[in-house]
Amino acid sequence: MTTEQRYVLDVADVLAIRVVCRKCDSAQSIKPREWSEEPEKCPGCGTTWFIPMPDRERSPLFRTAIALKKLIGQMEAKDPAMPYRVCFEVARTEE
Repeated sequence: MTTEQRYVLDVADVLAIRVVCRKCDSAQSIKPREWSEEPEKCPGCGTTWFIPMPDRERSPLFRTAIALKKLIGQMEAKDPAMPYRVCFEVARTEE
């Protein structure tokens, strides 16, 4: 029998979105409530991560972060237009 463990996180429990450089492994964590722009360059090696774009052409990371920021705001305000909670279900990884 195989067992699997999963965690369910309330969207408001997300503390940060972490962006990790594939070149040098430096990372930058950005709090969803404070998100405004993608980090343009790696803080470690300076590799370009994102080139500023018009809103309609923003990266999936930017759109996800802004949506997360809005979800957190709606949930904290108990917005009547949002009669549900949003949670992430994540697998527990063994290392």
